Amino acid sequence: MPRPIKCRKVCHFPNVLEFLPADDTDKKTPIVLTVDEYETIRLLNKKGYSQEQCAVSMQIARTTVQRIYEIARKKIADALIDGHLLRIEGGDFRICDGQSGNCSFGGCYKQEIYKKYAAEKGEGIMRIAVTYENGQIFQHFGHTETFKTTTGKDIHVVSMDVEATVVIKK
Repeated sequence: MPRPIKCRKVCHFPNVLEFLPADDTDKKTPIVLTVDEYETIRLLNKKGYSQEQCAVSMQIARTTVQRIYEIARKKIADALIDGHLLRIEGGDFRICDGQSGNCSFGGCYKQEIYKKYAAEKGEGIMRIAVTYENGQIFQHFGHTETFKTTTGKDIHVVSMDVEATVVIKK
């Protein structure tokens, strides 16, 4: 009984899923390139990774990368030379969550997003403010200048425009 196929980690899902020949008069059978084959081509040819780096990024063996790459190159060559439609779909893969430290040697787009929008501890906490006047909750939003937040602090409104953008004074 053969070993089960190990799921390959993919850091970049393709934006374009079909490539058509310019002369599409002959309805030839499409060639299907799997997403993990696409990722191998992307890492080795576009990013310039070695097979070892590609294997680490995809969390598979180097020999598996070599086999996937060989199959992918043959499919692309067949599509180009014989004028077949090339479609990217399927395969044994999982999309990277961008959280692992060894994620694609810093080339993972999700990891870049996490770094860009990372919030300091407590910075992303939402606080609720209610209208407050004379020690009581005031029932009409926008008709008072004082709000009480969930932290217990009073906020005083300096100005408020039509679009409900509130400028506060702490």
